[in-house]
Amino acid sequence: HAPLVVCAVVLVLAFIAVIMLVAELFENILRSLSSKAGPASGKVKSLLEDPEKKIDIEIRKLPKITMDEVLKHDQEKDCWVVIHGVVYDVTDFLLFHPGGKVMLLKHCGTDGSHAFDGINANTGHPKVIR
Repeated sequence: HAPLVVCAVVLVLAFIAVIMLVAELFENILRSLSSKAGPASGKVKSLLEDPEKKIDIEIRKLPKITMDEVLKHDQEKDCWVVIHGVVYDVTDFLLFHPGGKVMLLKHCGTDGSHAFDGINANTGHPKVIR
């Protein structure tokens, strides 16, 4: 039975290592998305770096983007989504979205607030998007 116990311990440790790597990857993705230069991204700082109050101030400093402009970004290679009045360039996040890229692609070039709230309102994810 000793070899089984050793195998179980090794599997648990490997599982923990994988979880830590995925968390680090997700953190890097969020930082990458928040550091991109462009009208739809890069000015909203990640919660990993800033308190929520500072983020709200940064959001208010974002340039105003009309829905006519957002409508132009409705493709997989250029996907912007509006969530609660803030425009997000989610192009580089499509493959990493926990719900799959199809969920985001449905809302490229549109206001996805209603869909976002329907899925994420009770999960704490509204803070993750920032």
